[in-house]
Amino acid sequence: MFKNYVIIAFRNLWRNKLYSLINIFGLAIGIALSIMMFLYVYNEFTYDNFHEFKDRIYIVELKYDNVNEGTSISAIATAGIGPSLLEEMPEVENMVRFSNHRPGFFSYNQKNYSVKNIIYSDSSVFDIFSFRLIKGNPKTALTEPFTIVLTEKTAEKIFGNNDPIGKIVKFNNKENLLITGIVENPPENSQIKFNALISFTTLYKMPNMFLGWDGGHSYYTYIKLNQNASIQQLYGRLPSFMEKHINYKYRQFGSVLSLIFEPLGKIHLYSKVSGDLPTSGNLNQIYILSGIAIFILLIACINFINLSTAMSIKRAKEVGLRKVVGATKGKIITQFLGESFLLSFISLIIALIIIEIIQPVFNSLVYTDLNLYDQSNITILVGLILITIISGLFAGSFPAFYISGFQPVTILKGGFNTIKGKPVLRKILIEQAKLLFTFL
Repeated sequence: MFKNYVIIAFRNLWRNKLYSLINIFGLAIGIALSIMMFLYVYNEFTYDNFHEFKDRIYIVELKYDNVNEGTSISAIATAGIGPSLLEEMPEVENMVRFSNHRPGFFSYNQKNYSVKNIIYSDSSVFDIFSFRLIKGNPKTALTEPFTIVLTEKTAEKIFGNNDPIGKIVKFNNKENLLITGIVENPPENSQIKFNALISFTTLYKMPNMFLGWDGGHSYYTYIKLNQNASIQQLYGRLPSFMEKHINYKYRQFGSVLSLIFEPLGKIHLYSKVSGDLPTSGNLNQIYILSGIAIFILLIACINFINLSTAMSIKRAKEVGLRKVVGATKGKIITQFLGESFLLSFISLIIALIIIEIIQPVFNSLVYTDLNLYDQSNITILVGLILITIISGLFAGSFPAFYISGFQPVTILKGGFNTIKGKPVLRKILIEQAKLLFTFL
């Protein structure tokens, strides 16, 4: 029986080739475009969610108040703040500092390899953030000066399939760096992106580096609170802390410095700091893109349902004949719903092919590297399947439950064509489509 339904479905598709192509590709294009937009939106809203301790991680921002110059806030500060917070504040469990991203090249076996996003980092990076070290010891990989951890991608670029642990690379034809670890490539929705991490202790071995409280505003500092600590407790200790370390110098110039701790989950989309953040998104742009994606998907689904409904009306006599020869209402419902689901899933397959084709172009437009099949995007994939099922269900509902309910004699005598007006469902869908197009 199932085999017969499939054969009939494909015969109807072939008999109405133009209708089938328009219906299938219309839904497929709508799904593909909307899913790419939803993928970007989902990526933006899930920034840094993969970190185990995300609710206890804060970036340290420096607020500068001057009686003449006003107020400014920066996420870039001096290197001395983090160690002092860790040493003197009982609420702080750990801290990590990062330098700005910089490009460079590594030399190995008389070959140079250009690498972007090279940063200096404290060894505590693997305790605070959930970047998984594939090879090496996360506690010691970046403790010693002139040590380096490479991402999988960078290690493969330089060493291929060979094990790089224990090997030496030269950085910018200056420092020899010992490879002590290989780390998984950071997820796309991570504000901290890197291709190589050089130990922060290396900076202390370099001349003319300002790594105390005074000068050298070049570093991002993150803290991880103790499990039972609150950020309010930490704020309560700040005035005396800042007075001790820096404000006793600044007050004579009419200036006061203070610290702001911004939660990790708020940095990308909700931070009020302008510029100099590791990453920043545009919330208004995301809302607009979400609206466009929903409109495209709704129009595609409405168009699919309308075309399916229109074609089902032409098959009224077929339904009458099938009933005359003994087909039950249940079998007719199964057939029409099955055909509708078949169309939907063909559209889904084509949509996935379209996504594969347009994804590189879309990624270049949004300056990111999205991948629908990434494990973290399982919600998008489930939503994609649900959209397909719902579209098929609605598209097949009219012929399945409405046409199948008519008496065969009425249909064969042409009574079906004398029903007053258009089906209510089609009227509603057409009006909704008009409203959507008008709004757009």
